[in-house]
Order: sequence, then structure tokens, then C-alpha cells
Amino acid sequence: MTRLLVLAASTLGVMAGTAIVPVIVLLRTDLRVGSGAAGIAVTVHALAVAAAAPLAGRAIDRWGVRRPFALGLLGYGLAGGAGLVVDSYPWLIFVRVLFGLSLAFVFTGATVALVACWSGALRDRMMGLRGTATMAGGVVFPLLGGALGELSWHAPFALYLVALPLAVIAMVVLPDTRPSIVPPRERAPMSLYLLLFLNNVLLYAIAVLLPQRLGGLGPFAISWYPMALALAGGLAGLLFARVRARFRDVLVLRGCLALWTLAFVVLGVASDPRLLFGGPILFGLGMGIAFPLATSLIGEAVSPAARGRALAGAASASFLGQFAAPVLLAPVVVATSVAAAFIVLAGLLFVTALGWPRRDASFRSTLKL
Repeated sequence: MTRLLVLAASTLGVMAGTAIVPVIVLLRTDLRVGSGAAGIAVTVHALAVAAAAPLAGRAIDRWGVRRPFALGLLGYGLAGGAGLVVDSYPWLIFVRVLFGLSLAFVFTGATVALVACWSGALRDRMMGLRGTATMAGGVVFPLLGGALGELSWHAPFALYLVALPLAVIAMVVLPDTRPSIVPPRERAPMSLYLLLFLNNVLLYAIAVLLPQRLGGLGPFAISWYPMALALAGGLAGLLFARVRARFRDVLVLRGCLALWTLAFVVLGVASDPRLLFGGPILFGLGMGIAFPLATSLIGEAVSPAARGRALAGAASASFLGQFAAPVLLAPVVVATSVAAAFIVLAGLLFVTALGWPRRDASFRSTLKL
């Protein structure tokens, strides 16, 4: 039951935005707001997560994972489900901020629970399964949101109510792990947080910019590209434990950066829609390995009493990447083109891959060198 709880809760992060994306046009029309304001309604939770995650980490380190995690699930369900009844834009933004604050506790709590409840090869297997479950959610939740959106723009918010029974399950199955010592001040390597931040910037770039490269295709044809990314990432997640058992962690991370670099070269250079499929597939393969590995290394870099704050940093970095991506990428696209923006990102990734340490002293306690 604990395994199912952690995997189910891990999909709630991707549900946060994708479930209501299909009704964004209906929301704009009914609330009489512009496209920018409607977009904020979808993404404002990411900024709230980034801001609240450190608080969630401190709470988990002080009181253990069970209570903060369960309260986060309760808030997620209530604030998310409030979208069923809100009828004004200011109230929608208010409940979406509360929703993001709750998600900070859910995301951090699920990660800490995973690291605390499993170890060794079994933990690696769970990390991979978590990534696969998240990728599956990226495919399923937009479909469910779209189906419910046929009823009204309010209806997809009902999906968030699934967190309420999960809150009850969390209180029943998770152990009370309140620490007996004062949590120490420890930090994981900053480069791992930067990797998670970059991961989400790149994911946004593909999700938003690739459809512009495929302007001649219809919506249904375009939908196959994010699905290919999700399937590739899910497959990589299933293979994560085997990859980590066979190769050194530093080499695996450098390999993921190399896959991302090649992915964005393809996205920037290729013109045939069939060849452009290579971009999402290569990125998904790298993401399916990089995300669980970086998360595992952050959890392993500190003592159990400091995991909450360390893994909260992973949540902040990930969701801050989601929120910051439009700000970082829009000027590049305006100054050049979508294809050129992909090439710029490929160049950035190439430099990052070259500069990634082969043997970094700050990683010696965590990476297998």
C-alpha cells in the first residue's frame, strides 16, 4: 500500500497543470480574461510550490513525513477541488496559490517518503517507477481533463479530489518518523539542483515551442510528439535501476546531458516532421534517467534528519524552472526564431555537458566514482 501511495502521489505534480490545460479557452471566455491571465491561472501554482517547498522541507525534518504529507494531500484536494465552484478570476488565482502551497508538501513528502522507506537497488527501482508513473500521468491527465471539459471548464477540477482519500491512506500506512535529534544544516551539490531546474526549462521549451515548428500539422498530429516524449521517459524510468547499477553516476548524468544536446540539435535543424520525432524521444530518454538520479543523489547526499530540506530544494528547483521558462525563452524566440532558440539551447547543453565534472570532490560521498 505504501508503494501505491507514493506512486499515486507522485503523479499529482504533473496533474496540477495538465488537467486543466484542455479547458483554457473555455476558462478565458467564461471569466472574460486574456490569454496571458488564463496562462497564469495554469502556472501560478508552480511559483507557489517553489516558494513554499523550503517550508515543507523544514516541517518534514521537524515532525516527520506523515503529518505534513497528509496535510498537503488534504489541502491539494480541497484547494484544487475548489475550482469546481469558483466563478471569478481573483478567487481562481487565490485557490490556485493555496493549491500550489499544498503541492509543495505533497511533492516533497512523496520524495522524502520514497527515500526513507526504501534503500539500495529497491530504492532505485522505485525511483524509476515513480518517473514512469509521472510520465504516464502526463498522457492520461490531459485526456481526462479534456473529456471532463466537455461538461464545463469547472469539471476537470474534480480530478484533484483524488488527493483526499490519499490523505487518509497516508495517515494510516506511513510510519511516524519524527526525528529524535535536531536536524543538521546540510546541503546537496548545487549542480544537481541546477540540473533539475534546467530539465524543466527544456521540457517547457519542447511543450510550447515544438508545436510552432509543426505549424503545418493539425492538433491531433501534434499531440503524438509529447506522447512520444512521455513514452520514452517512461521506458527509461523502467530501466533506471539497471542503468545505475551498471554505470557510474557521473557518467550517467553526462550521458543524459549528451542526449539532451542531441535532442535539441534535431529540434533546431530537422525540417521533416518525421525526423523531428527524434527530439522528444531523445529528450524523454535522458529525462527518464536524469530526474530520478538527481533526486536520489540529493537524498543520499545528506543525513536522514536533513532530507526534508534537501529534497525540498529539488521541488523548488523543478517548479521554478517551469515558471521561469517563458521569461527566459521568450526573448530568444523574439530576437531570432523558434529553430534558432532550439540551437541556442543545444549549445548551452553542449557547454554544460563538457563542463560537467568527471570527478567532483563535492560528489564523492554520493556518486559512484
